[in-house]
This record gives sequence, C-alpha cells and structure tokens, in this order.
Amino acid sequence: MSQTVRPPLVWILAVAALLAAAVVGVVSWVYAYALEHELLAERLVVPEHVGWMYWFGVILMLLGGVGALALLLLRHRRLTTA
Repeated sequence: MSQTVRPPLVWILAVAALLAAAVVGVVSWVYAYALEHELLAERLVVPEHVGWMYWFGVILMLLGGVGALALLLLRHRRLTTA
C-alpha cells in the first residue's frame, strides 16, 4: 500500500497566495475597465488612477498566475524525480 505525499503547508499557502493575487488582479482590471467605459459613456473625465488600476491588475494577474503555475510545476517535477 503506497501513501500519497502531502505537500507541506508552506507550498499550499504560497500557491493560494499567488492565486489570490491573480484574482485581485482580475477584479482590479475588470473594475478599471468598467469604470473607464462608464465614465466615457457619461462624457466625464477619467481620473489618472484608473489607468494605474488597469495596469496594476494586468501585472498582478501575470505575476500571480505565472508564479502559481511555476510553483505547481516545480512541485510536480520534484514528485516525479523522487
């Protein structure tokens, strides 16, 4: 009978934190996108921070998603070589 190897808590929390960062990035990007289009539809001035929120969301999505994927692939690679 073989036992499955459970990942340490640090790995689980690191992947969860990176995925949470990616989700925050998606929310920030969608909010900035919707806010910009709503303000433009009403012919109001779009504040400067909307552009920052847009790029902040994109960067968080990329860093969180790529980081989580890298950690999961490293974990998979360590399990297959062991």
